[in-house]
Amino acid sequence: MWQKSNPVPFGNGKYISDLEFMIYVRGKKAIYNNTGYKNQLKVFNYPAPSSKTRIHPTEKPIELLKRLIEIHSNKGSVVLDCYGGSFSTGLACIELGREFIGIEIDEEIFNSAKKRMEEKIKEKDLQAGTLFNL
Repeated sequence: MWQKSNPVPFGNGKYISDLEFMIYVRGKKAIYNNTGYKNQLKVFNYPAPSSKTRIHPTEKPIELLKRLIEIHSNKGSVVLDCYGGSFSTGLACIELGREFIGIEIDEEIFNSAKKRMEEKIKEKDLQAGTLFNL
């Protein structure tokens, strides 16, 4: 469960949605990397991305996705996101050395997310060049 520390404040006569459920399904040979006690807790507390910077209404925090990806994949693994949105999962994959396949039906959001991914890849390439004096 993702508990948002900064949920959208509009309740419109209802409770404010500060929780988002995640479905966890695994097979017998599924990857599970024990990354410490804190990461095994069922409630993940991260702020939602700022409405000023996000490109999709249900965008997830990259740090939350990195935590899940580290636990359930290894470097070089392929991560599939069938509901790509802003490709936050893809950005987390770039940072963690995973391959990424993302699908998004909305062309405008897809183009914004693709641009975001391309910028992250360039940034990572520049960091690698600086690191190796290229």
